[in-house]
Amino acid sequence: MAEKERKQRLFEIYNKIDPKANLVQLGTGRKFKKSDILLADRKLMFEGKATLQQARNRTQEVNVIVLSDILFFLHENNQKFYFCSPDILGTVIQN
Repeated sequence: MAEKERKQRLFEIYNKIDPKANLVQLGTGRKFKKSDILLADRKLMFEGKATLQQARNRTQEVNVIVLSDILFFLHENNQKFYFCSPDILGTVIQN
């Protein structure tokens, strides 16, 4: 049952992401788009909240999403998710 719930939650996250949201993937330099989340039979492993420490001691509340092979951060604004990144890293980290 937990597997089905995680799959359902992944679709909920996917549907809340802004369609135009994309960022460059760390290491490969290729764009990571909303549609990439559902590729390669990825599974939701963890979802949680975190605070990112940005430049000049600015903090940002984010959602941490860990799929079976990637990790990324989402910022919520007006009930939509947008990819965000720490100042020193790319947004999507792939194993």
